[in-house]
Formats: sequence, structure tokens, C-alpha cells
Amino acid sequence: LFEGILSKKNPKRFEQIREIAAGFSEYYIGQNIIQDDIFNMIENYVRTENMPLEWLRFPIRDPELCACTFIRSGRIFVMVNSGIPMSKQIFAAAHELYHIRCFLEEDDLELAKSGSILNASTIETGTTEEVEMEANAFAGLLLMTDKEMREQTDIFGIAGNDITVDNILTLMDLFALPYKATVLRLFEGRIISESTAKE
Repeated sequence: LFEGILSKKNPKRFEQIREIAAGFSEYYIGQNIIQDDIFNMIENYVRTENMPLEWLRFPIRDPELCACTFIRSGRIFVMVNSGIPMSKQIFAAAHELYHIRCFLEEDDLELAKSGSILNASTIETGTTEEVEMEANAFAGLLLMTDKEMREQTDIFGIAGNDITVDNILTLMDLFALPYKATVLRLFEGRIISESTAKE
């Protein structure tokens, strides 16, 4: 997992993604923790880009399939598997937002050409594909900004390497993030060391 995250593989690009995520958070959400507002955020973002958006949210019996995004007839379709835990749905939506952003702002035609599919293994164990690492990093940075992470760890008295599983569960609930994504954000935000994160 640690070899498949952007902050370790490409720290310079990670810092660029951090700035992009911070800009999104500030513009669309302000000082609030996003959680399930991610769905409204995506709608608002796509609307400002004058592109029609269709949500497909329904349970799929395959827990490995988290989300996918594709373009058809000038419309963006985002499918999120509502059969997986809500925290994974939120993370998956934020992950797909990165692909949408690349399509709308960087003229990345990969989304229009072949779409994007997010599997649970990409969230749980990382990936070797750089664009998927970027999308995972963006999702984590957007949903748990450095500022909000530091504020909440201070409020709850969560002290770095003395962190407990209960502390992680508190932050997971607060930010609506999956377990490993929460741990990785604490590591990326330098709240905990790599050895503590691995433990």
C-alpha cells in the first residue's frame, strides 16, 4: 500500500494535487468538512463547467466495483455502487471528481475515450497507475484537508504516534473516510510516522 501512494512515489506531484484539492475545498465547501456533500459538490462543479451530469447510484452485488465515470452524448455519467459502505461511496465519488476535473480543465480525453472504473483494490491496496494514485491522493486531500485534520486532532486530543484505533475510528466517522484512507492522510499530514501508520 505504501508503495502505491502518490506522496511516496511522486512527492512533487502530490504537492500540486494538494493545492488543487485545497482550491476545490475552499471554493465549493468553504471551511466545512465535506462528507456526503461531495455529491452536491460534483453537481455544482460540473454545472459551472456547463456540462450535463447524470448520477447512477444503486447497489451492485460486486463489492469490488466502487464507481465508474464515462462520457456519452455530451453528458457525464457517474455511477456509484450504493451497496458498499458510505465512506467508500464518498471516497469513490471524490476519486471520480478528479477524473472529471482532468477532463474538463486539462483536456484529458481519456475519460471520453475509455471512461474510468474504480475498484475497491485501488482504495485498499493502492495502485501502480499514476493517474489513479493522483485521484486517490486528490480524494483524501479533498475530504480531509490538512487544516481540518489538524483542527480535529487538536480538538480530540489525538497525539501523533500515541494514536489509538479508537482515535482513527473517531476521525473516520468525522470525515466519512475509509480506514486506510484515514491512516494515510494522518501519515501524509505528518501527524503520525510511517512506522505508526504501518502498525
